[in-house]
Amino acid sequence: MSDYERIYLQTVEVSSTEYEGRTWCQDRIDDTDTEYVRADLLADLRSQRDALKATVRDLQAIVYAGKAPEQAQSATEDRISRGAGCASGIQKGE
Repeated sequence: MSDYERIYLQTVEVSSTEYEGRTWCQDRIDDTDTEYVRADLLADLRSQRDALKATVRDLQAIVYAGKAPEQAQSATEDRISRGAGCASGIQKGE
C-alpha cells in the first residue's frame, strides 16, 4: 500500500466543550477536519513554484529589455494587480 497524499485529522466532539479523542482518515468527513499533506509532496510543489518564478523573471527581463529587473518586475505586478492579461480580468468582464 502506498502512502496517502493527504490525510485528515478529525476531532470526536462529545459536547461543545468536551472532546473524546482524535482520529485520522484518508477522507474528509466534516468541514472541521484538519487537512495534512505529505511533506515530500509539498517540497516538490515548492520547488516547482520556485522554478516557475525564476522562469517568469527571465521572461520579464526579455519582454522588458533595457529596463532594470526591478522595473520589469514592478511593471508586471502592476499589470497583474489591474487584472490585465490574466483570469481576473476576464472574470471582471474586461
